[in-house]
Order: sequence, then structure tokens, then C-alpha cells
Amino acid sequence: MPSVRWRLTLWHAGVLTLVICAFAAGIFGFVRARLYAALDRQVEADLATVETVYREETGDLGELAHRMGIAHFAVMEGSTIVYRTPGWPPSGPTPHRVRVLRESSHHIVAARDEATVRQTLWTLGIILVAGVPCAAGLAIWGGYFLAGRMLAPVATMAETARTITAESLSARLHVENERDEFGRLAHVFNDTLARLEAAFEELRRFTADASHELRTPLAAMRSVGEVALQRSLSGPAYREVIGSMLEEVSRLTHLVESLLTLTRGDSGRIQPNFEMVSLNSLVGSVADNLKVLAEERDQVHAPGGHHPAGRESATLRRGRHRGSGQRPRHCGSTSGSNFRALLPCGRREVARPGRSGAWPGDGALGR
Repeated sequence: MPSVRWRLTLWHAGVLTLVICAFAAGIFGFVRARLYAALDRQVEADLATVETVYREETGDLGELAHRMGIAHFAVMEGSTIVYRTPGWPPSGPTPHRVRVLRESSHHIVAARDEATVRQTLWTLGIILVAGVPCAAGLAIWGGYFLAGRMLAPVATMAETARTITAESLSARLHVENERDEFGRLAHVFNDTLARLEAAFEELRRFTADASHELRTPLAAMRSVGEVALQRSLSGPAYREVIGSMLEEVSRLTHLVESLLTLTRGDSGRIQPNFEMVSLNSLVGSVADNLKVLAEERDQVHAPGGHHPAGRESATLRRGRHRGSGQRPRHCGSTSGSNFRALLPCGRREVARPGRSGAWPGDGALGR
């Protein structure tokens, strides 16, 4: 299958060749008609001249061939030939243009050789026939050049698009003319790149969040196992350690299921189910997940009170675990607060009560 450039070139050359052929045929027909019309006028002029001489001086008809160049004519009165030029009627390989002037008492016949007209038409035909292939060749060359110029933006876009990878999705195609077809194509491609960039960025954020959230239960299991290996424990103590590790495994399983639920929710395959969630229980769950790491730094969490909030449960679970893989730090507490969060400082993961003990609205919840 030829390229678009060659297809455009062939279409351009074919259409232009047809136009040139039609133009050449029109030129040839027009010139032919004009030449034969001029020849007919000459024959009619010869008839008028012979008619004048015949009426005025019949004896001077023989001088017309020398004086006027009228080489072929004949004058007849009925069946009697009054005068005819030598070689009448004309013969030979070249046809003659013949015209007749009829009167009541006589009629005159004159003829002119078509050799000059035919030679002119033959020369013109050779020029036109030879010019059509030359014009077709020029059309192919010009069409190929013009197609290359027209498709140059496509080649530029292709080169730019070839360099775009998952690490360089922020690159965009250059738009030379926003109002032509290539400009609209570049805009559509840039919009597609923007959507891909947003999707990849969301995937990177989700991967980072998943890594952080999976690190906490794994670190907890490792810490419990290392502590158990460093000490000599009794059978019940080992069972307690194994139970604690199994509890972390259960939390890890629950976390994976929550991430799967979030993935399906982001893809639109499931609809959110809003329900009332106790923020106190939510913060307590976060504290349980970070308990092992917090104990290493003597940090504690003291939730108190019951504060419901209307949120979709999967979204709150996501907010609960955001930042759980970070190193826990104590962010302090304000007067009137009845708990201290073990989340990274500067992040609005959960709401804290104000001085009056009242909780802010849903807008205070971190996403």
C-alpha cells in the first residue's frame, strides 16, 4: 500500500493529466475549426473574384491563376464548360476544400488545397501530444513536493509523538495553525495526552499510597517477630505473638480489599454507599495500626467521645490509611482536644474537635 504522500501525488497527477488532455483536445478542436473557417473564407473570396471577372471580362479568366493565385476553379454554363484551370478537377493525395456558387445562367466551382491547414494541425498535434507526458511528469514532481509540504506537520507530529513515553507525558504536540485539520488533530492528540498524563499520575499516586499503607502492617509484623526472636518466651507468649501477627495479617487482608474497593470505585464500576461512621472508631483503628511503631517512640493516642460523620465508608477508610506508612510524629494537641493524632504533621487526614468540643462539618475531613 503506497504512502499517503504518494497517493496524493498520484491523484494530483492523474487529475491534472486528465485536465491537460481535455484542454489539449479543446485547443486542437478550436484551432482546427478556425483554420478551416479561414480556408472556407478564402475559397468564397475566390468564387467572388471569379464571378466578377466572368461578368466583366470573360477573356481574363485565364489570368486569375497568375495575378490572384486562384489555381483551381471552373466556370460552366449548364453543361458547357466556359473555362477551367489546368488540372481541373483537382487530384492528388491532399484533399481540397471545394465550394460552389450557383446562378441561374451559370455556376462556378473553386477549390483550395488543404495541405497548409493539415500541416499546421499536424504540427500542433505533435506539440500537444508531446506536451502531455511532460506535463504529467511535472504534475507528479509538483504533486510530490506539494504533498510533502502539506504533510510536513504530520511528520513533525509523528516525530514528537515517537519521543513521548510514560516518563514524558507532559510533552505536547506543536500546533502551527489551530484552525486547519492538522491543528485540530494536534489538539485532539494533546487532549488525549493530557488524559493519559492524569491517568498515569493517578496510578503513581495510588501506587505510592498502596505502598505506604501496606508498609505499616508489614512493619508491625516484623517488629513483633523480631521482639519474639530476641526473647525467650513461653508457649502462651508465643501463641500471643502468633495471634498478634495473624491479627496484622487480617488487617493486611482487609487493607488489600479496601484498596481493591477504592480501585473499583475510581473506575466507576461500583457506586458509593454512604453511611454514618464514628470518627472515634476511625481514629482508634488508625492508632491500632500504628501502635507498634508508636510504642518505639513512646507516643500514645487517647481518643474520647463519640462523633459520627456522614461519609462513604470506603473513602474514610482510604483517608484513615493515608500517611500510615510515614514515620509517626507527635503533632501536639490544642486546648479542649480529647485525642492526639499519630499522623504526619501538616496533613488534614481526620478532623479534631474544637475548643468547645464540637466537631466541624464534613468539609474539615481530609480526603
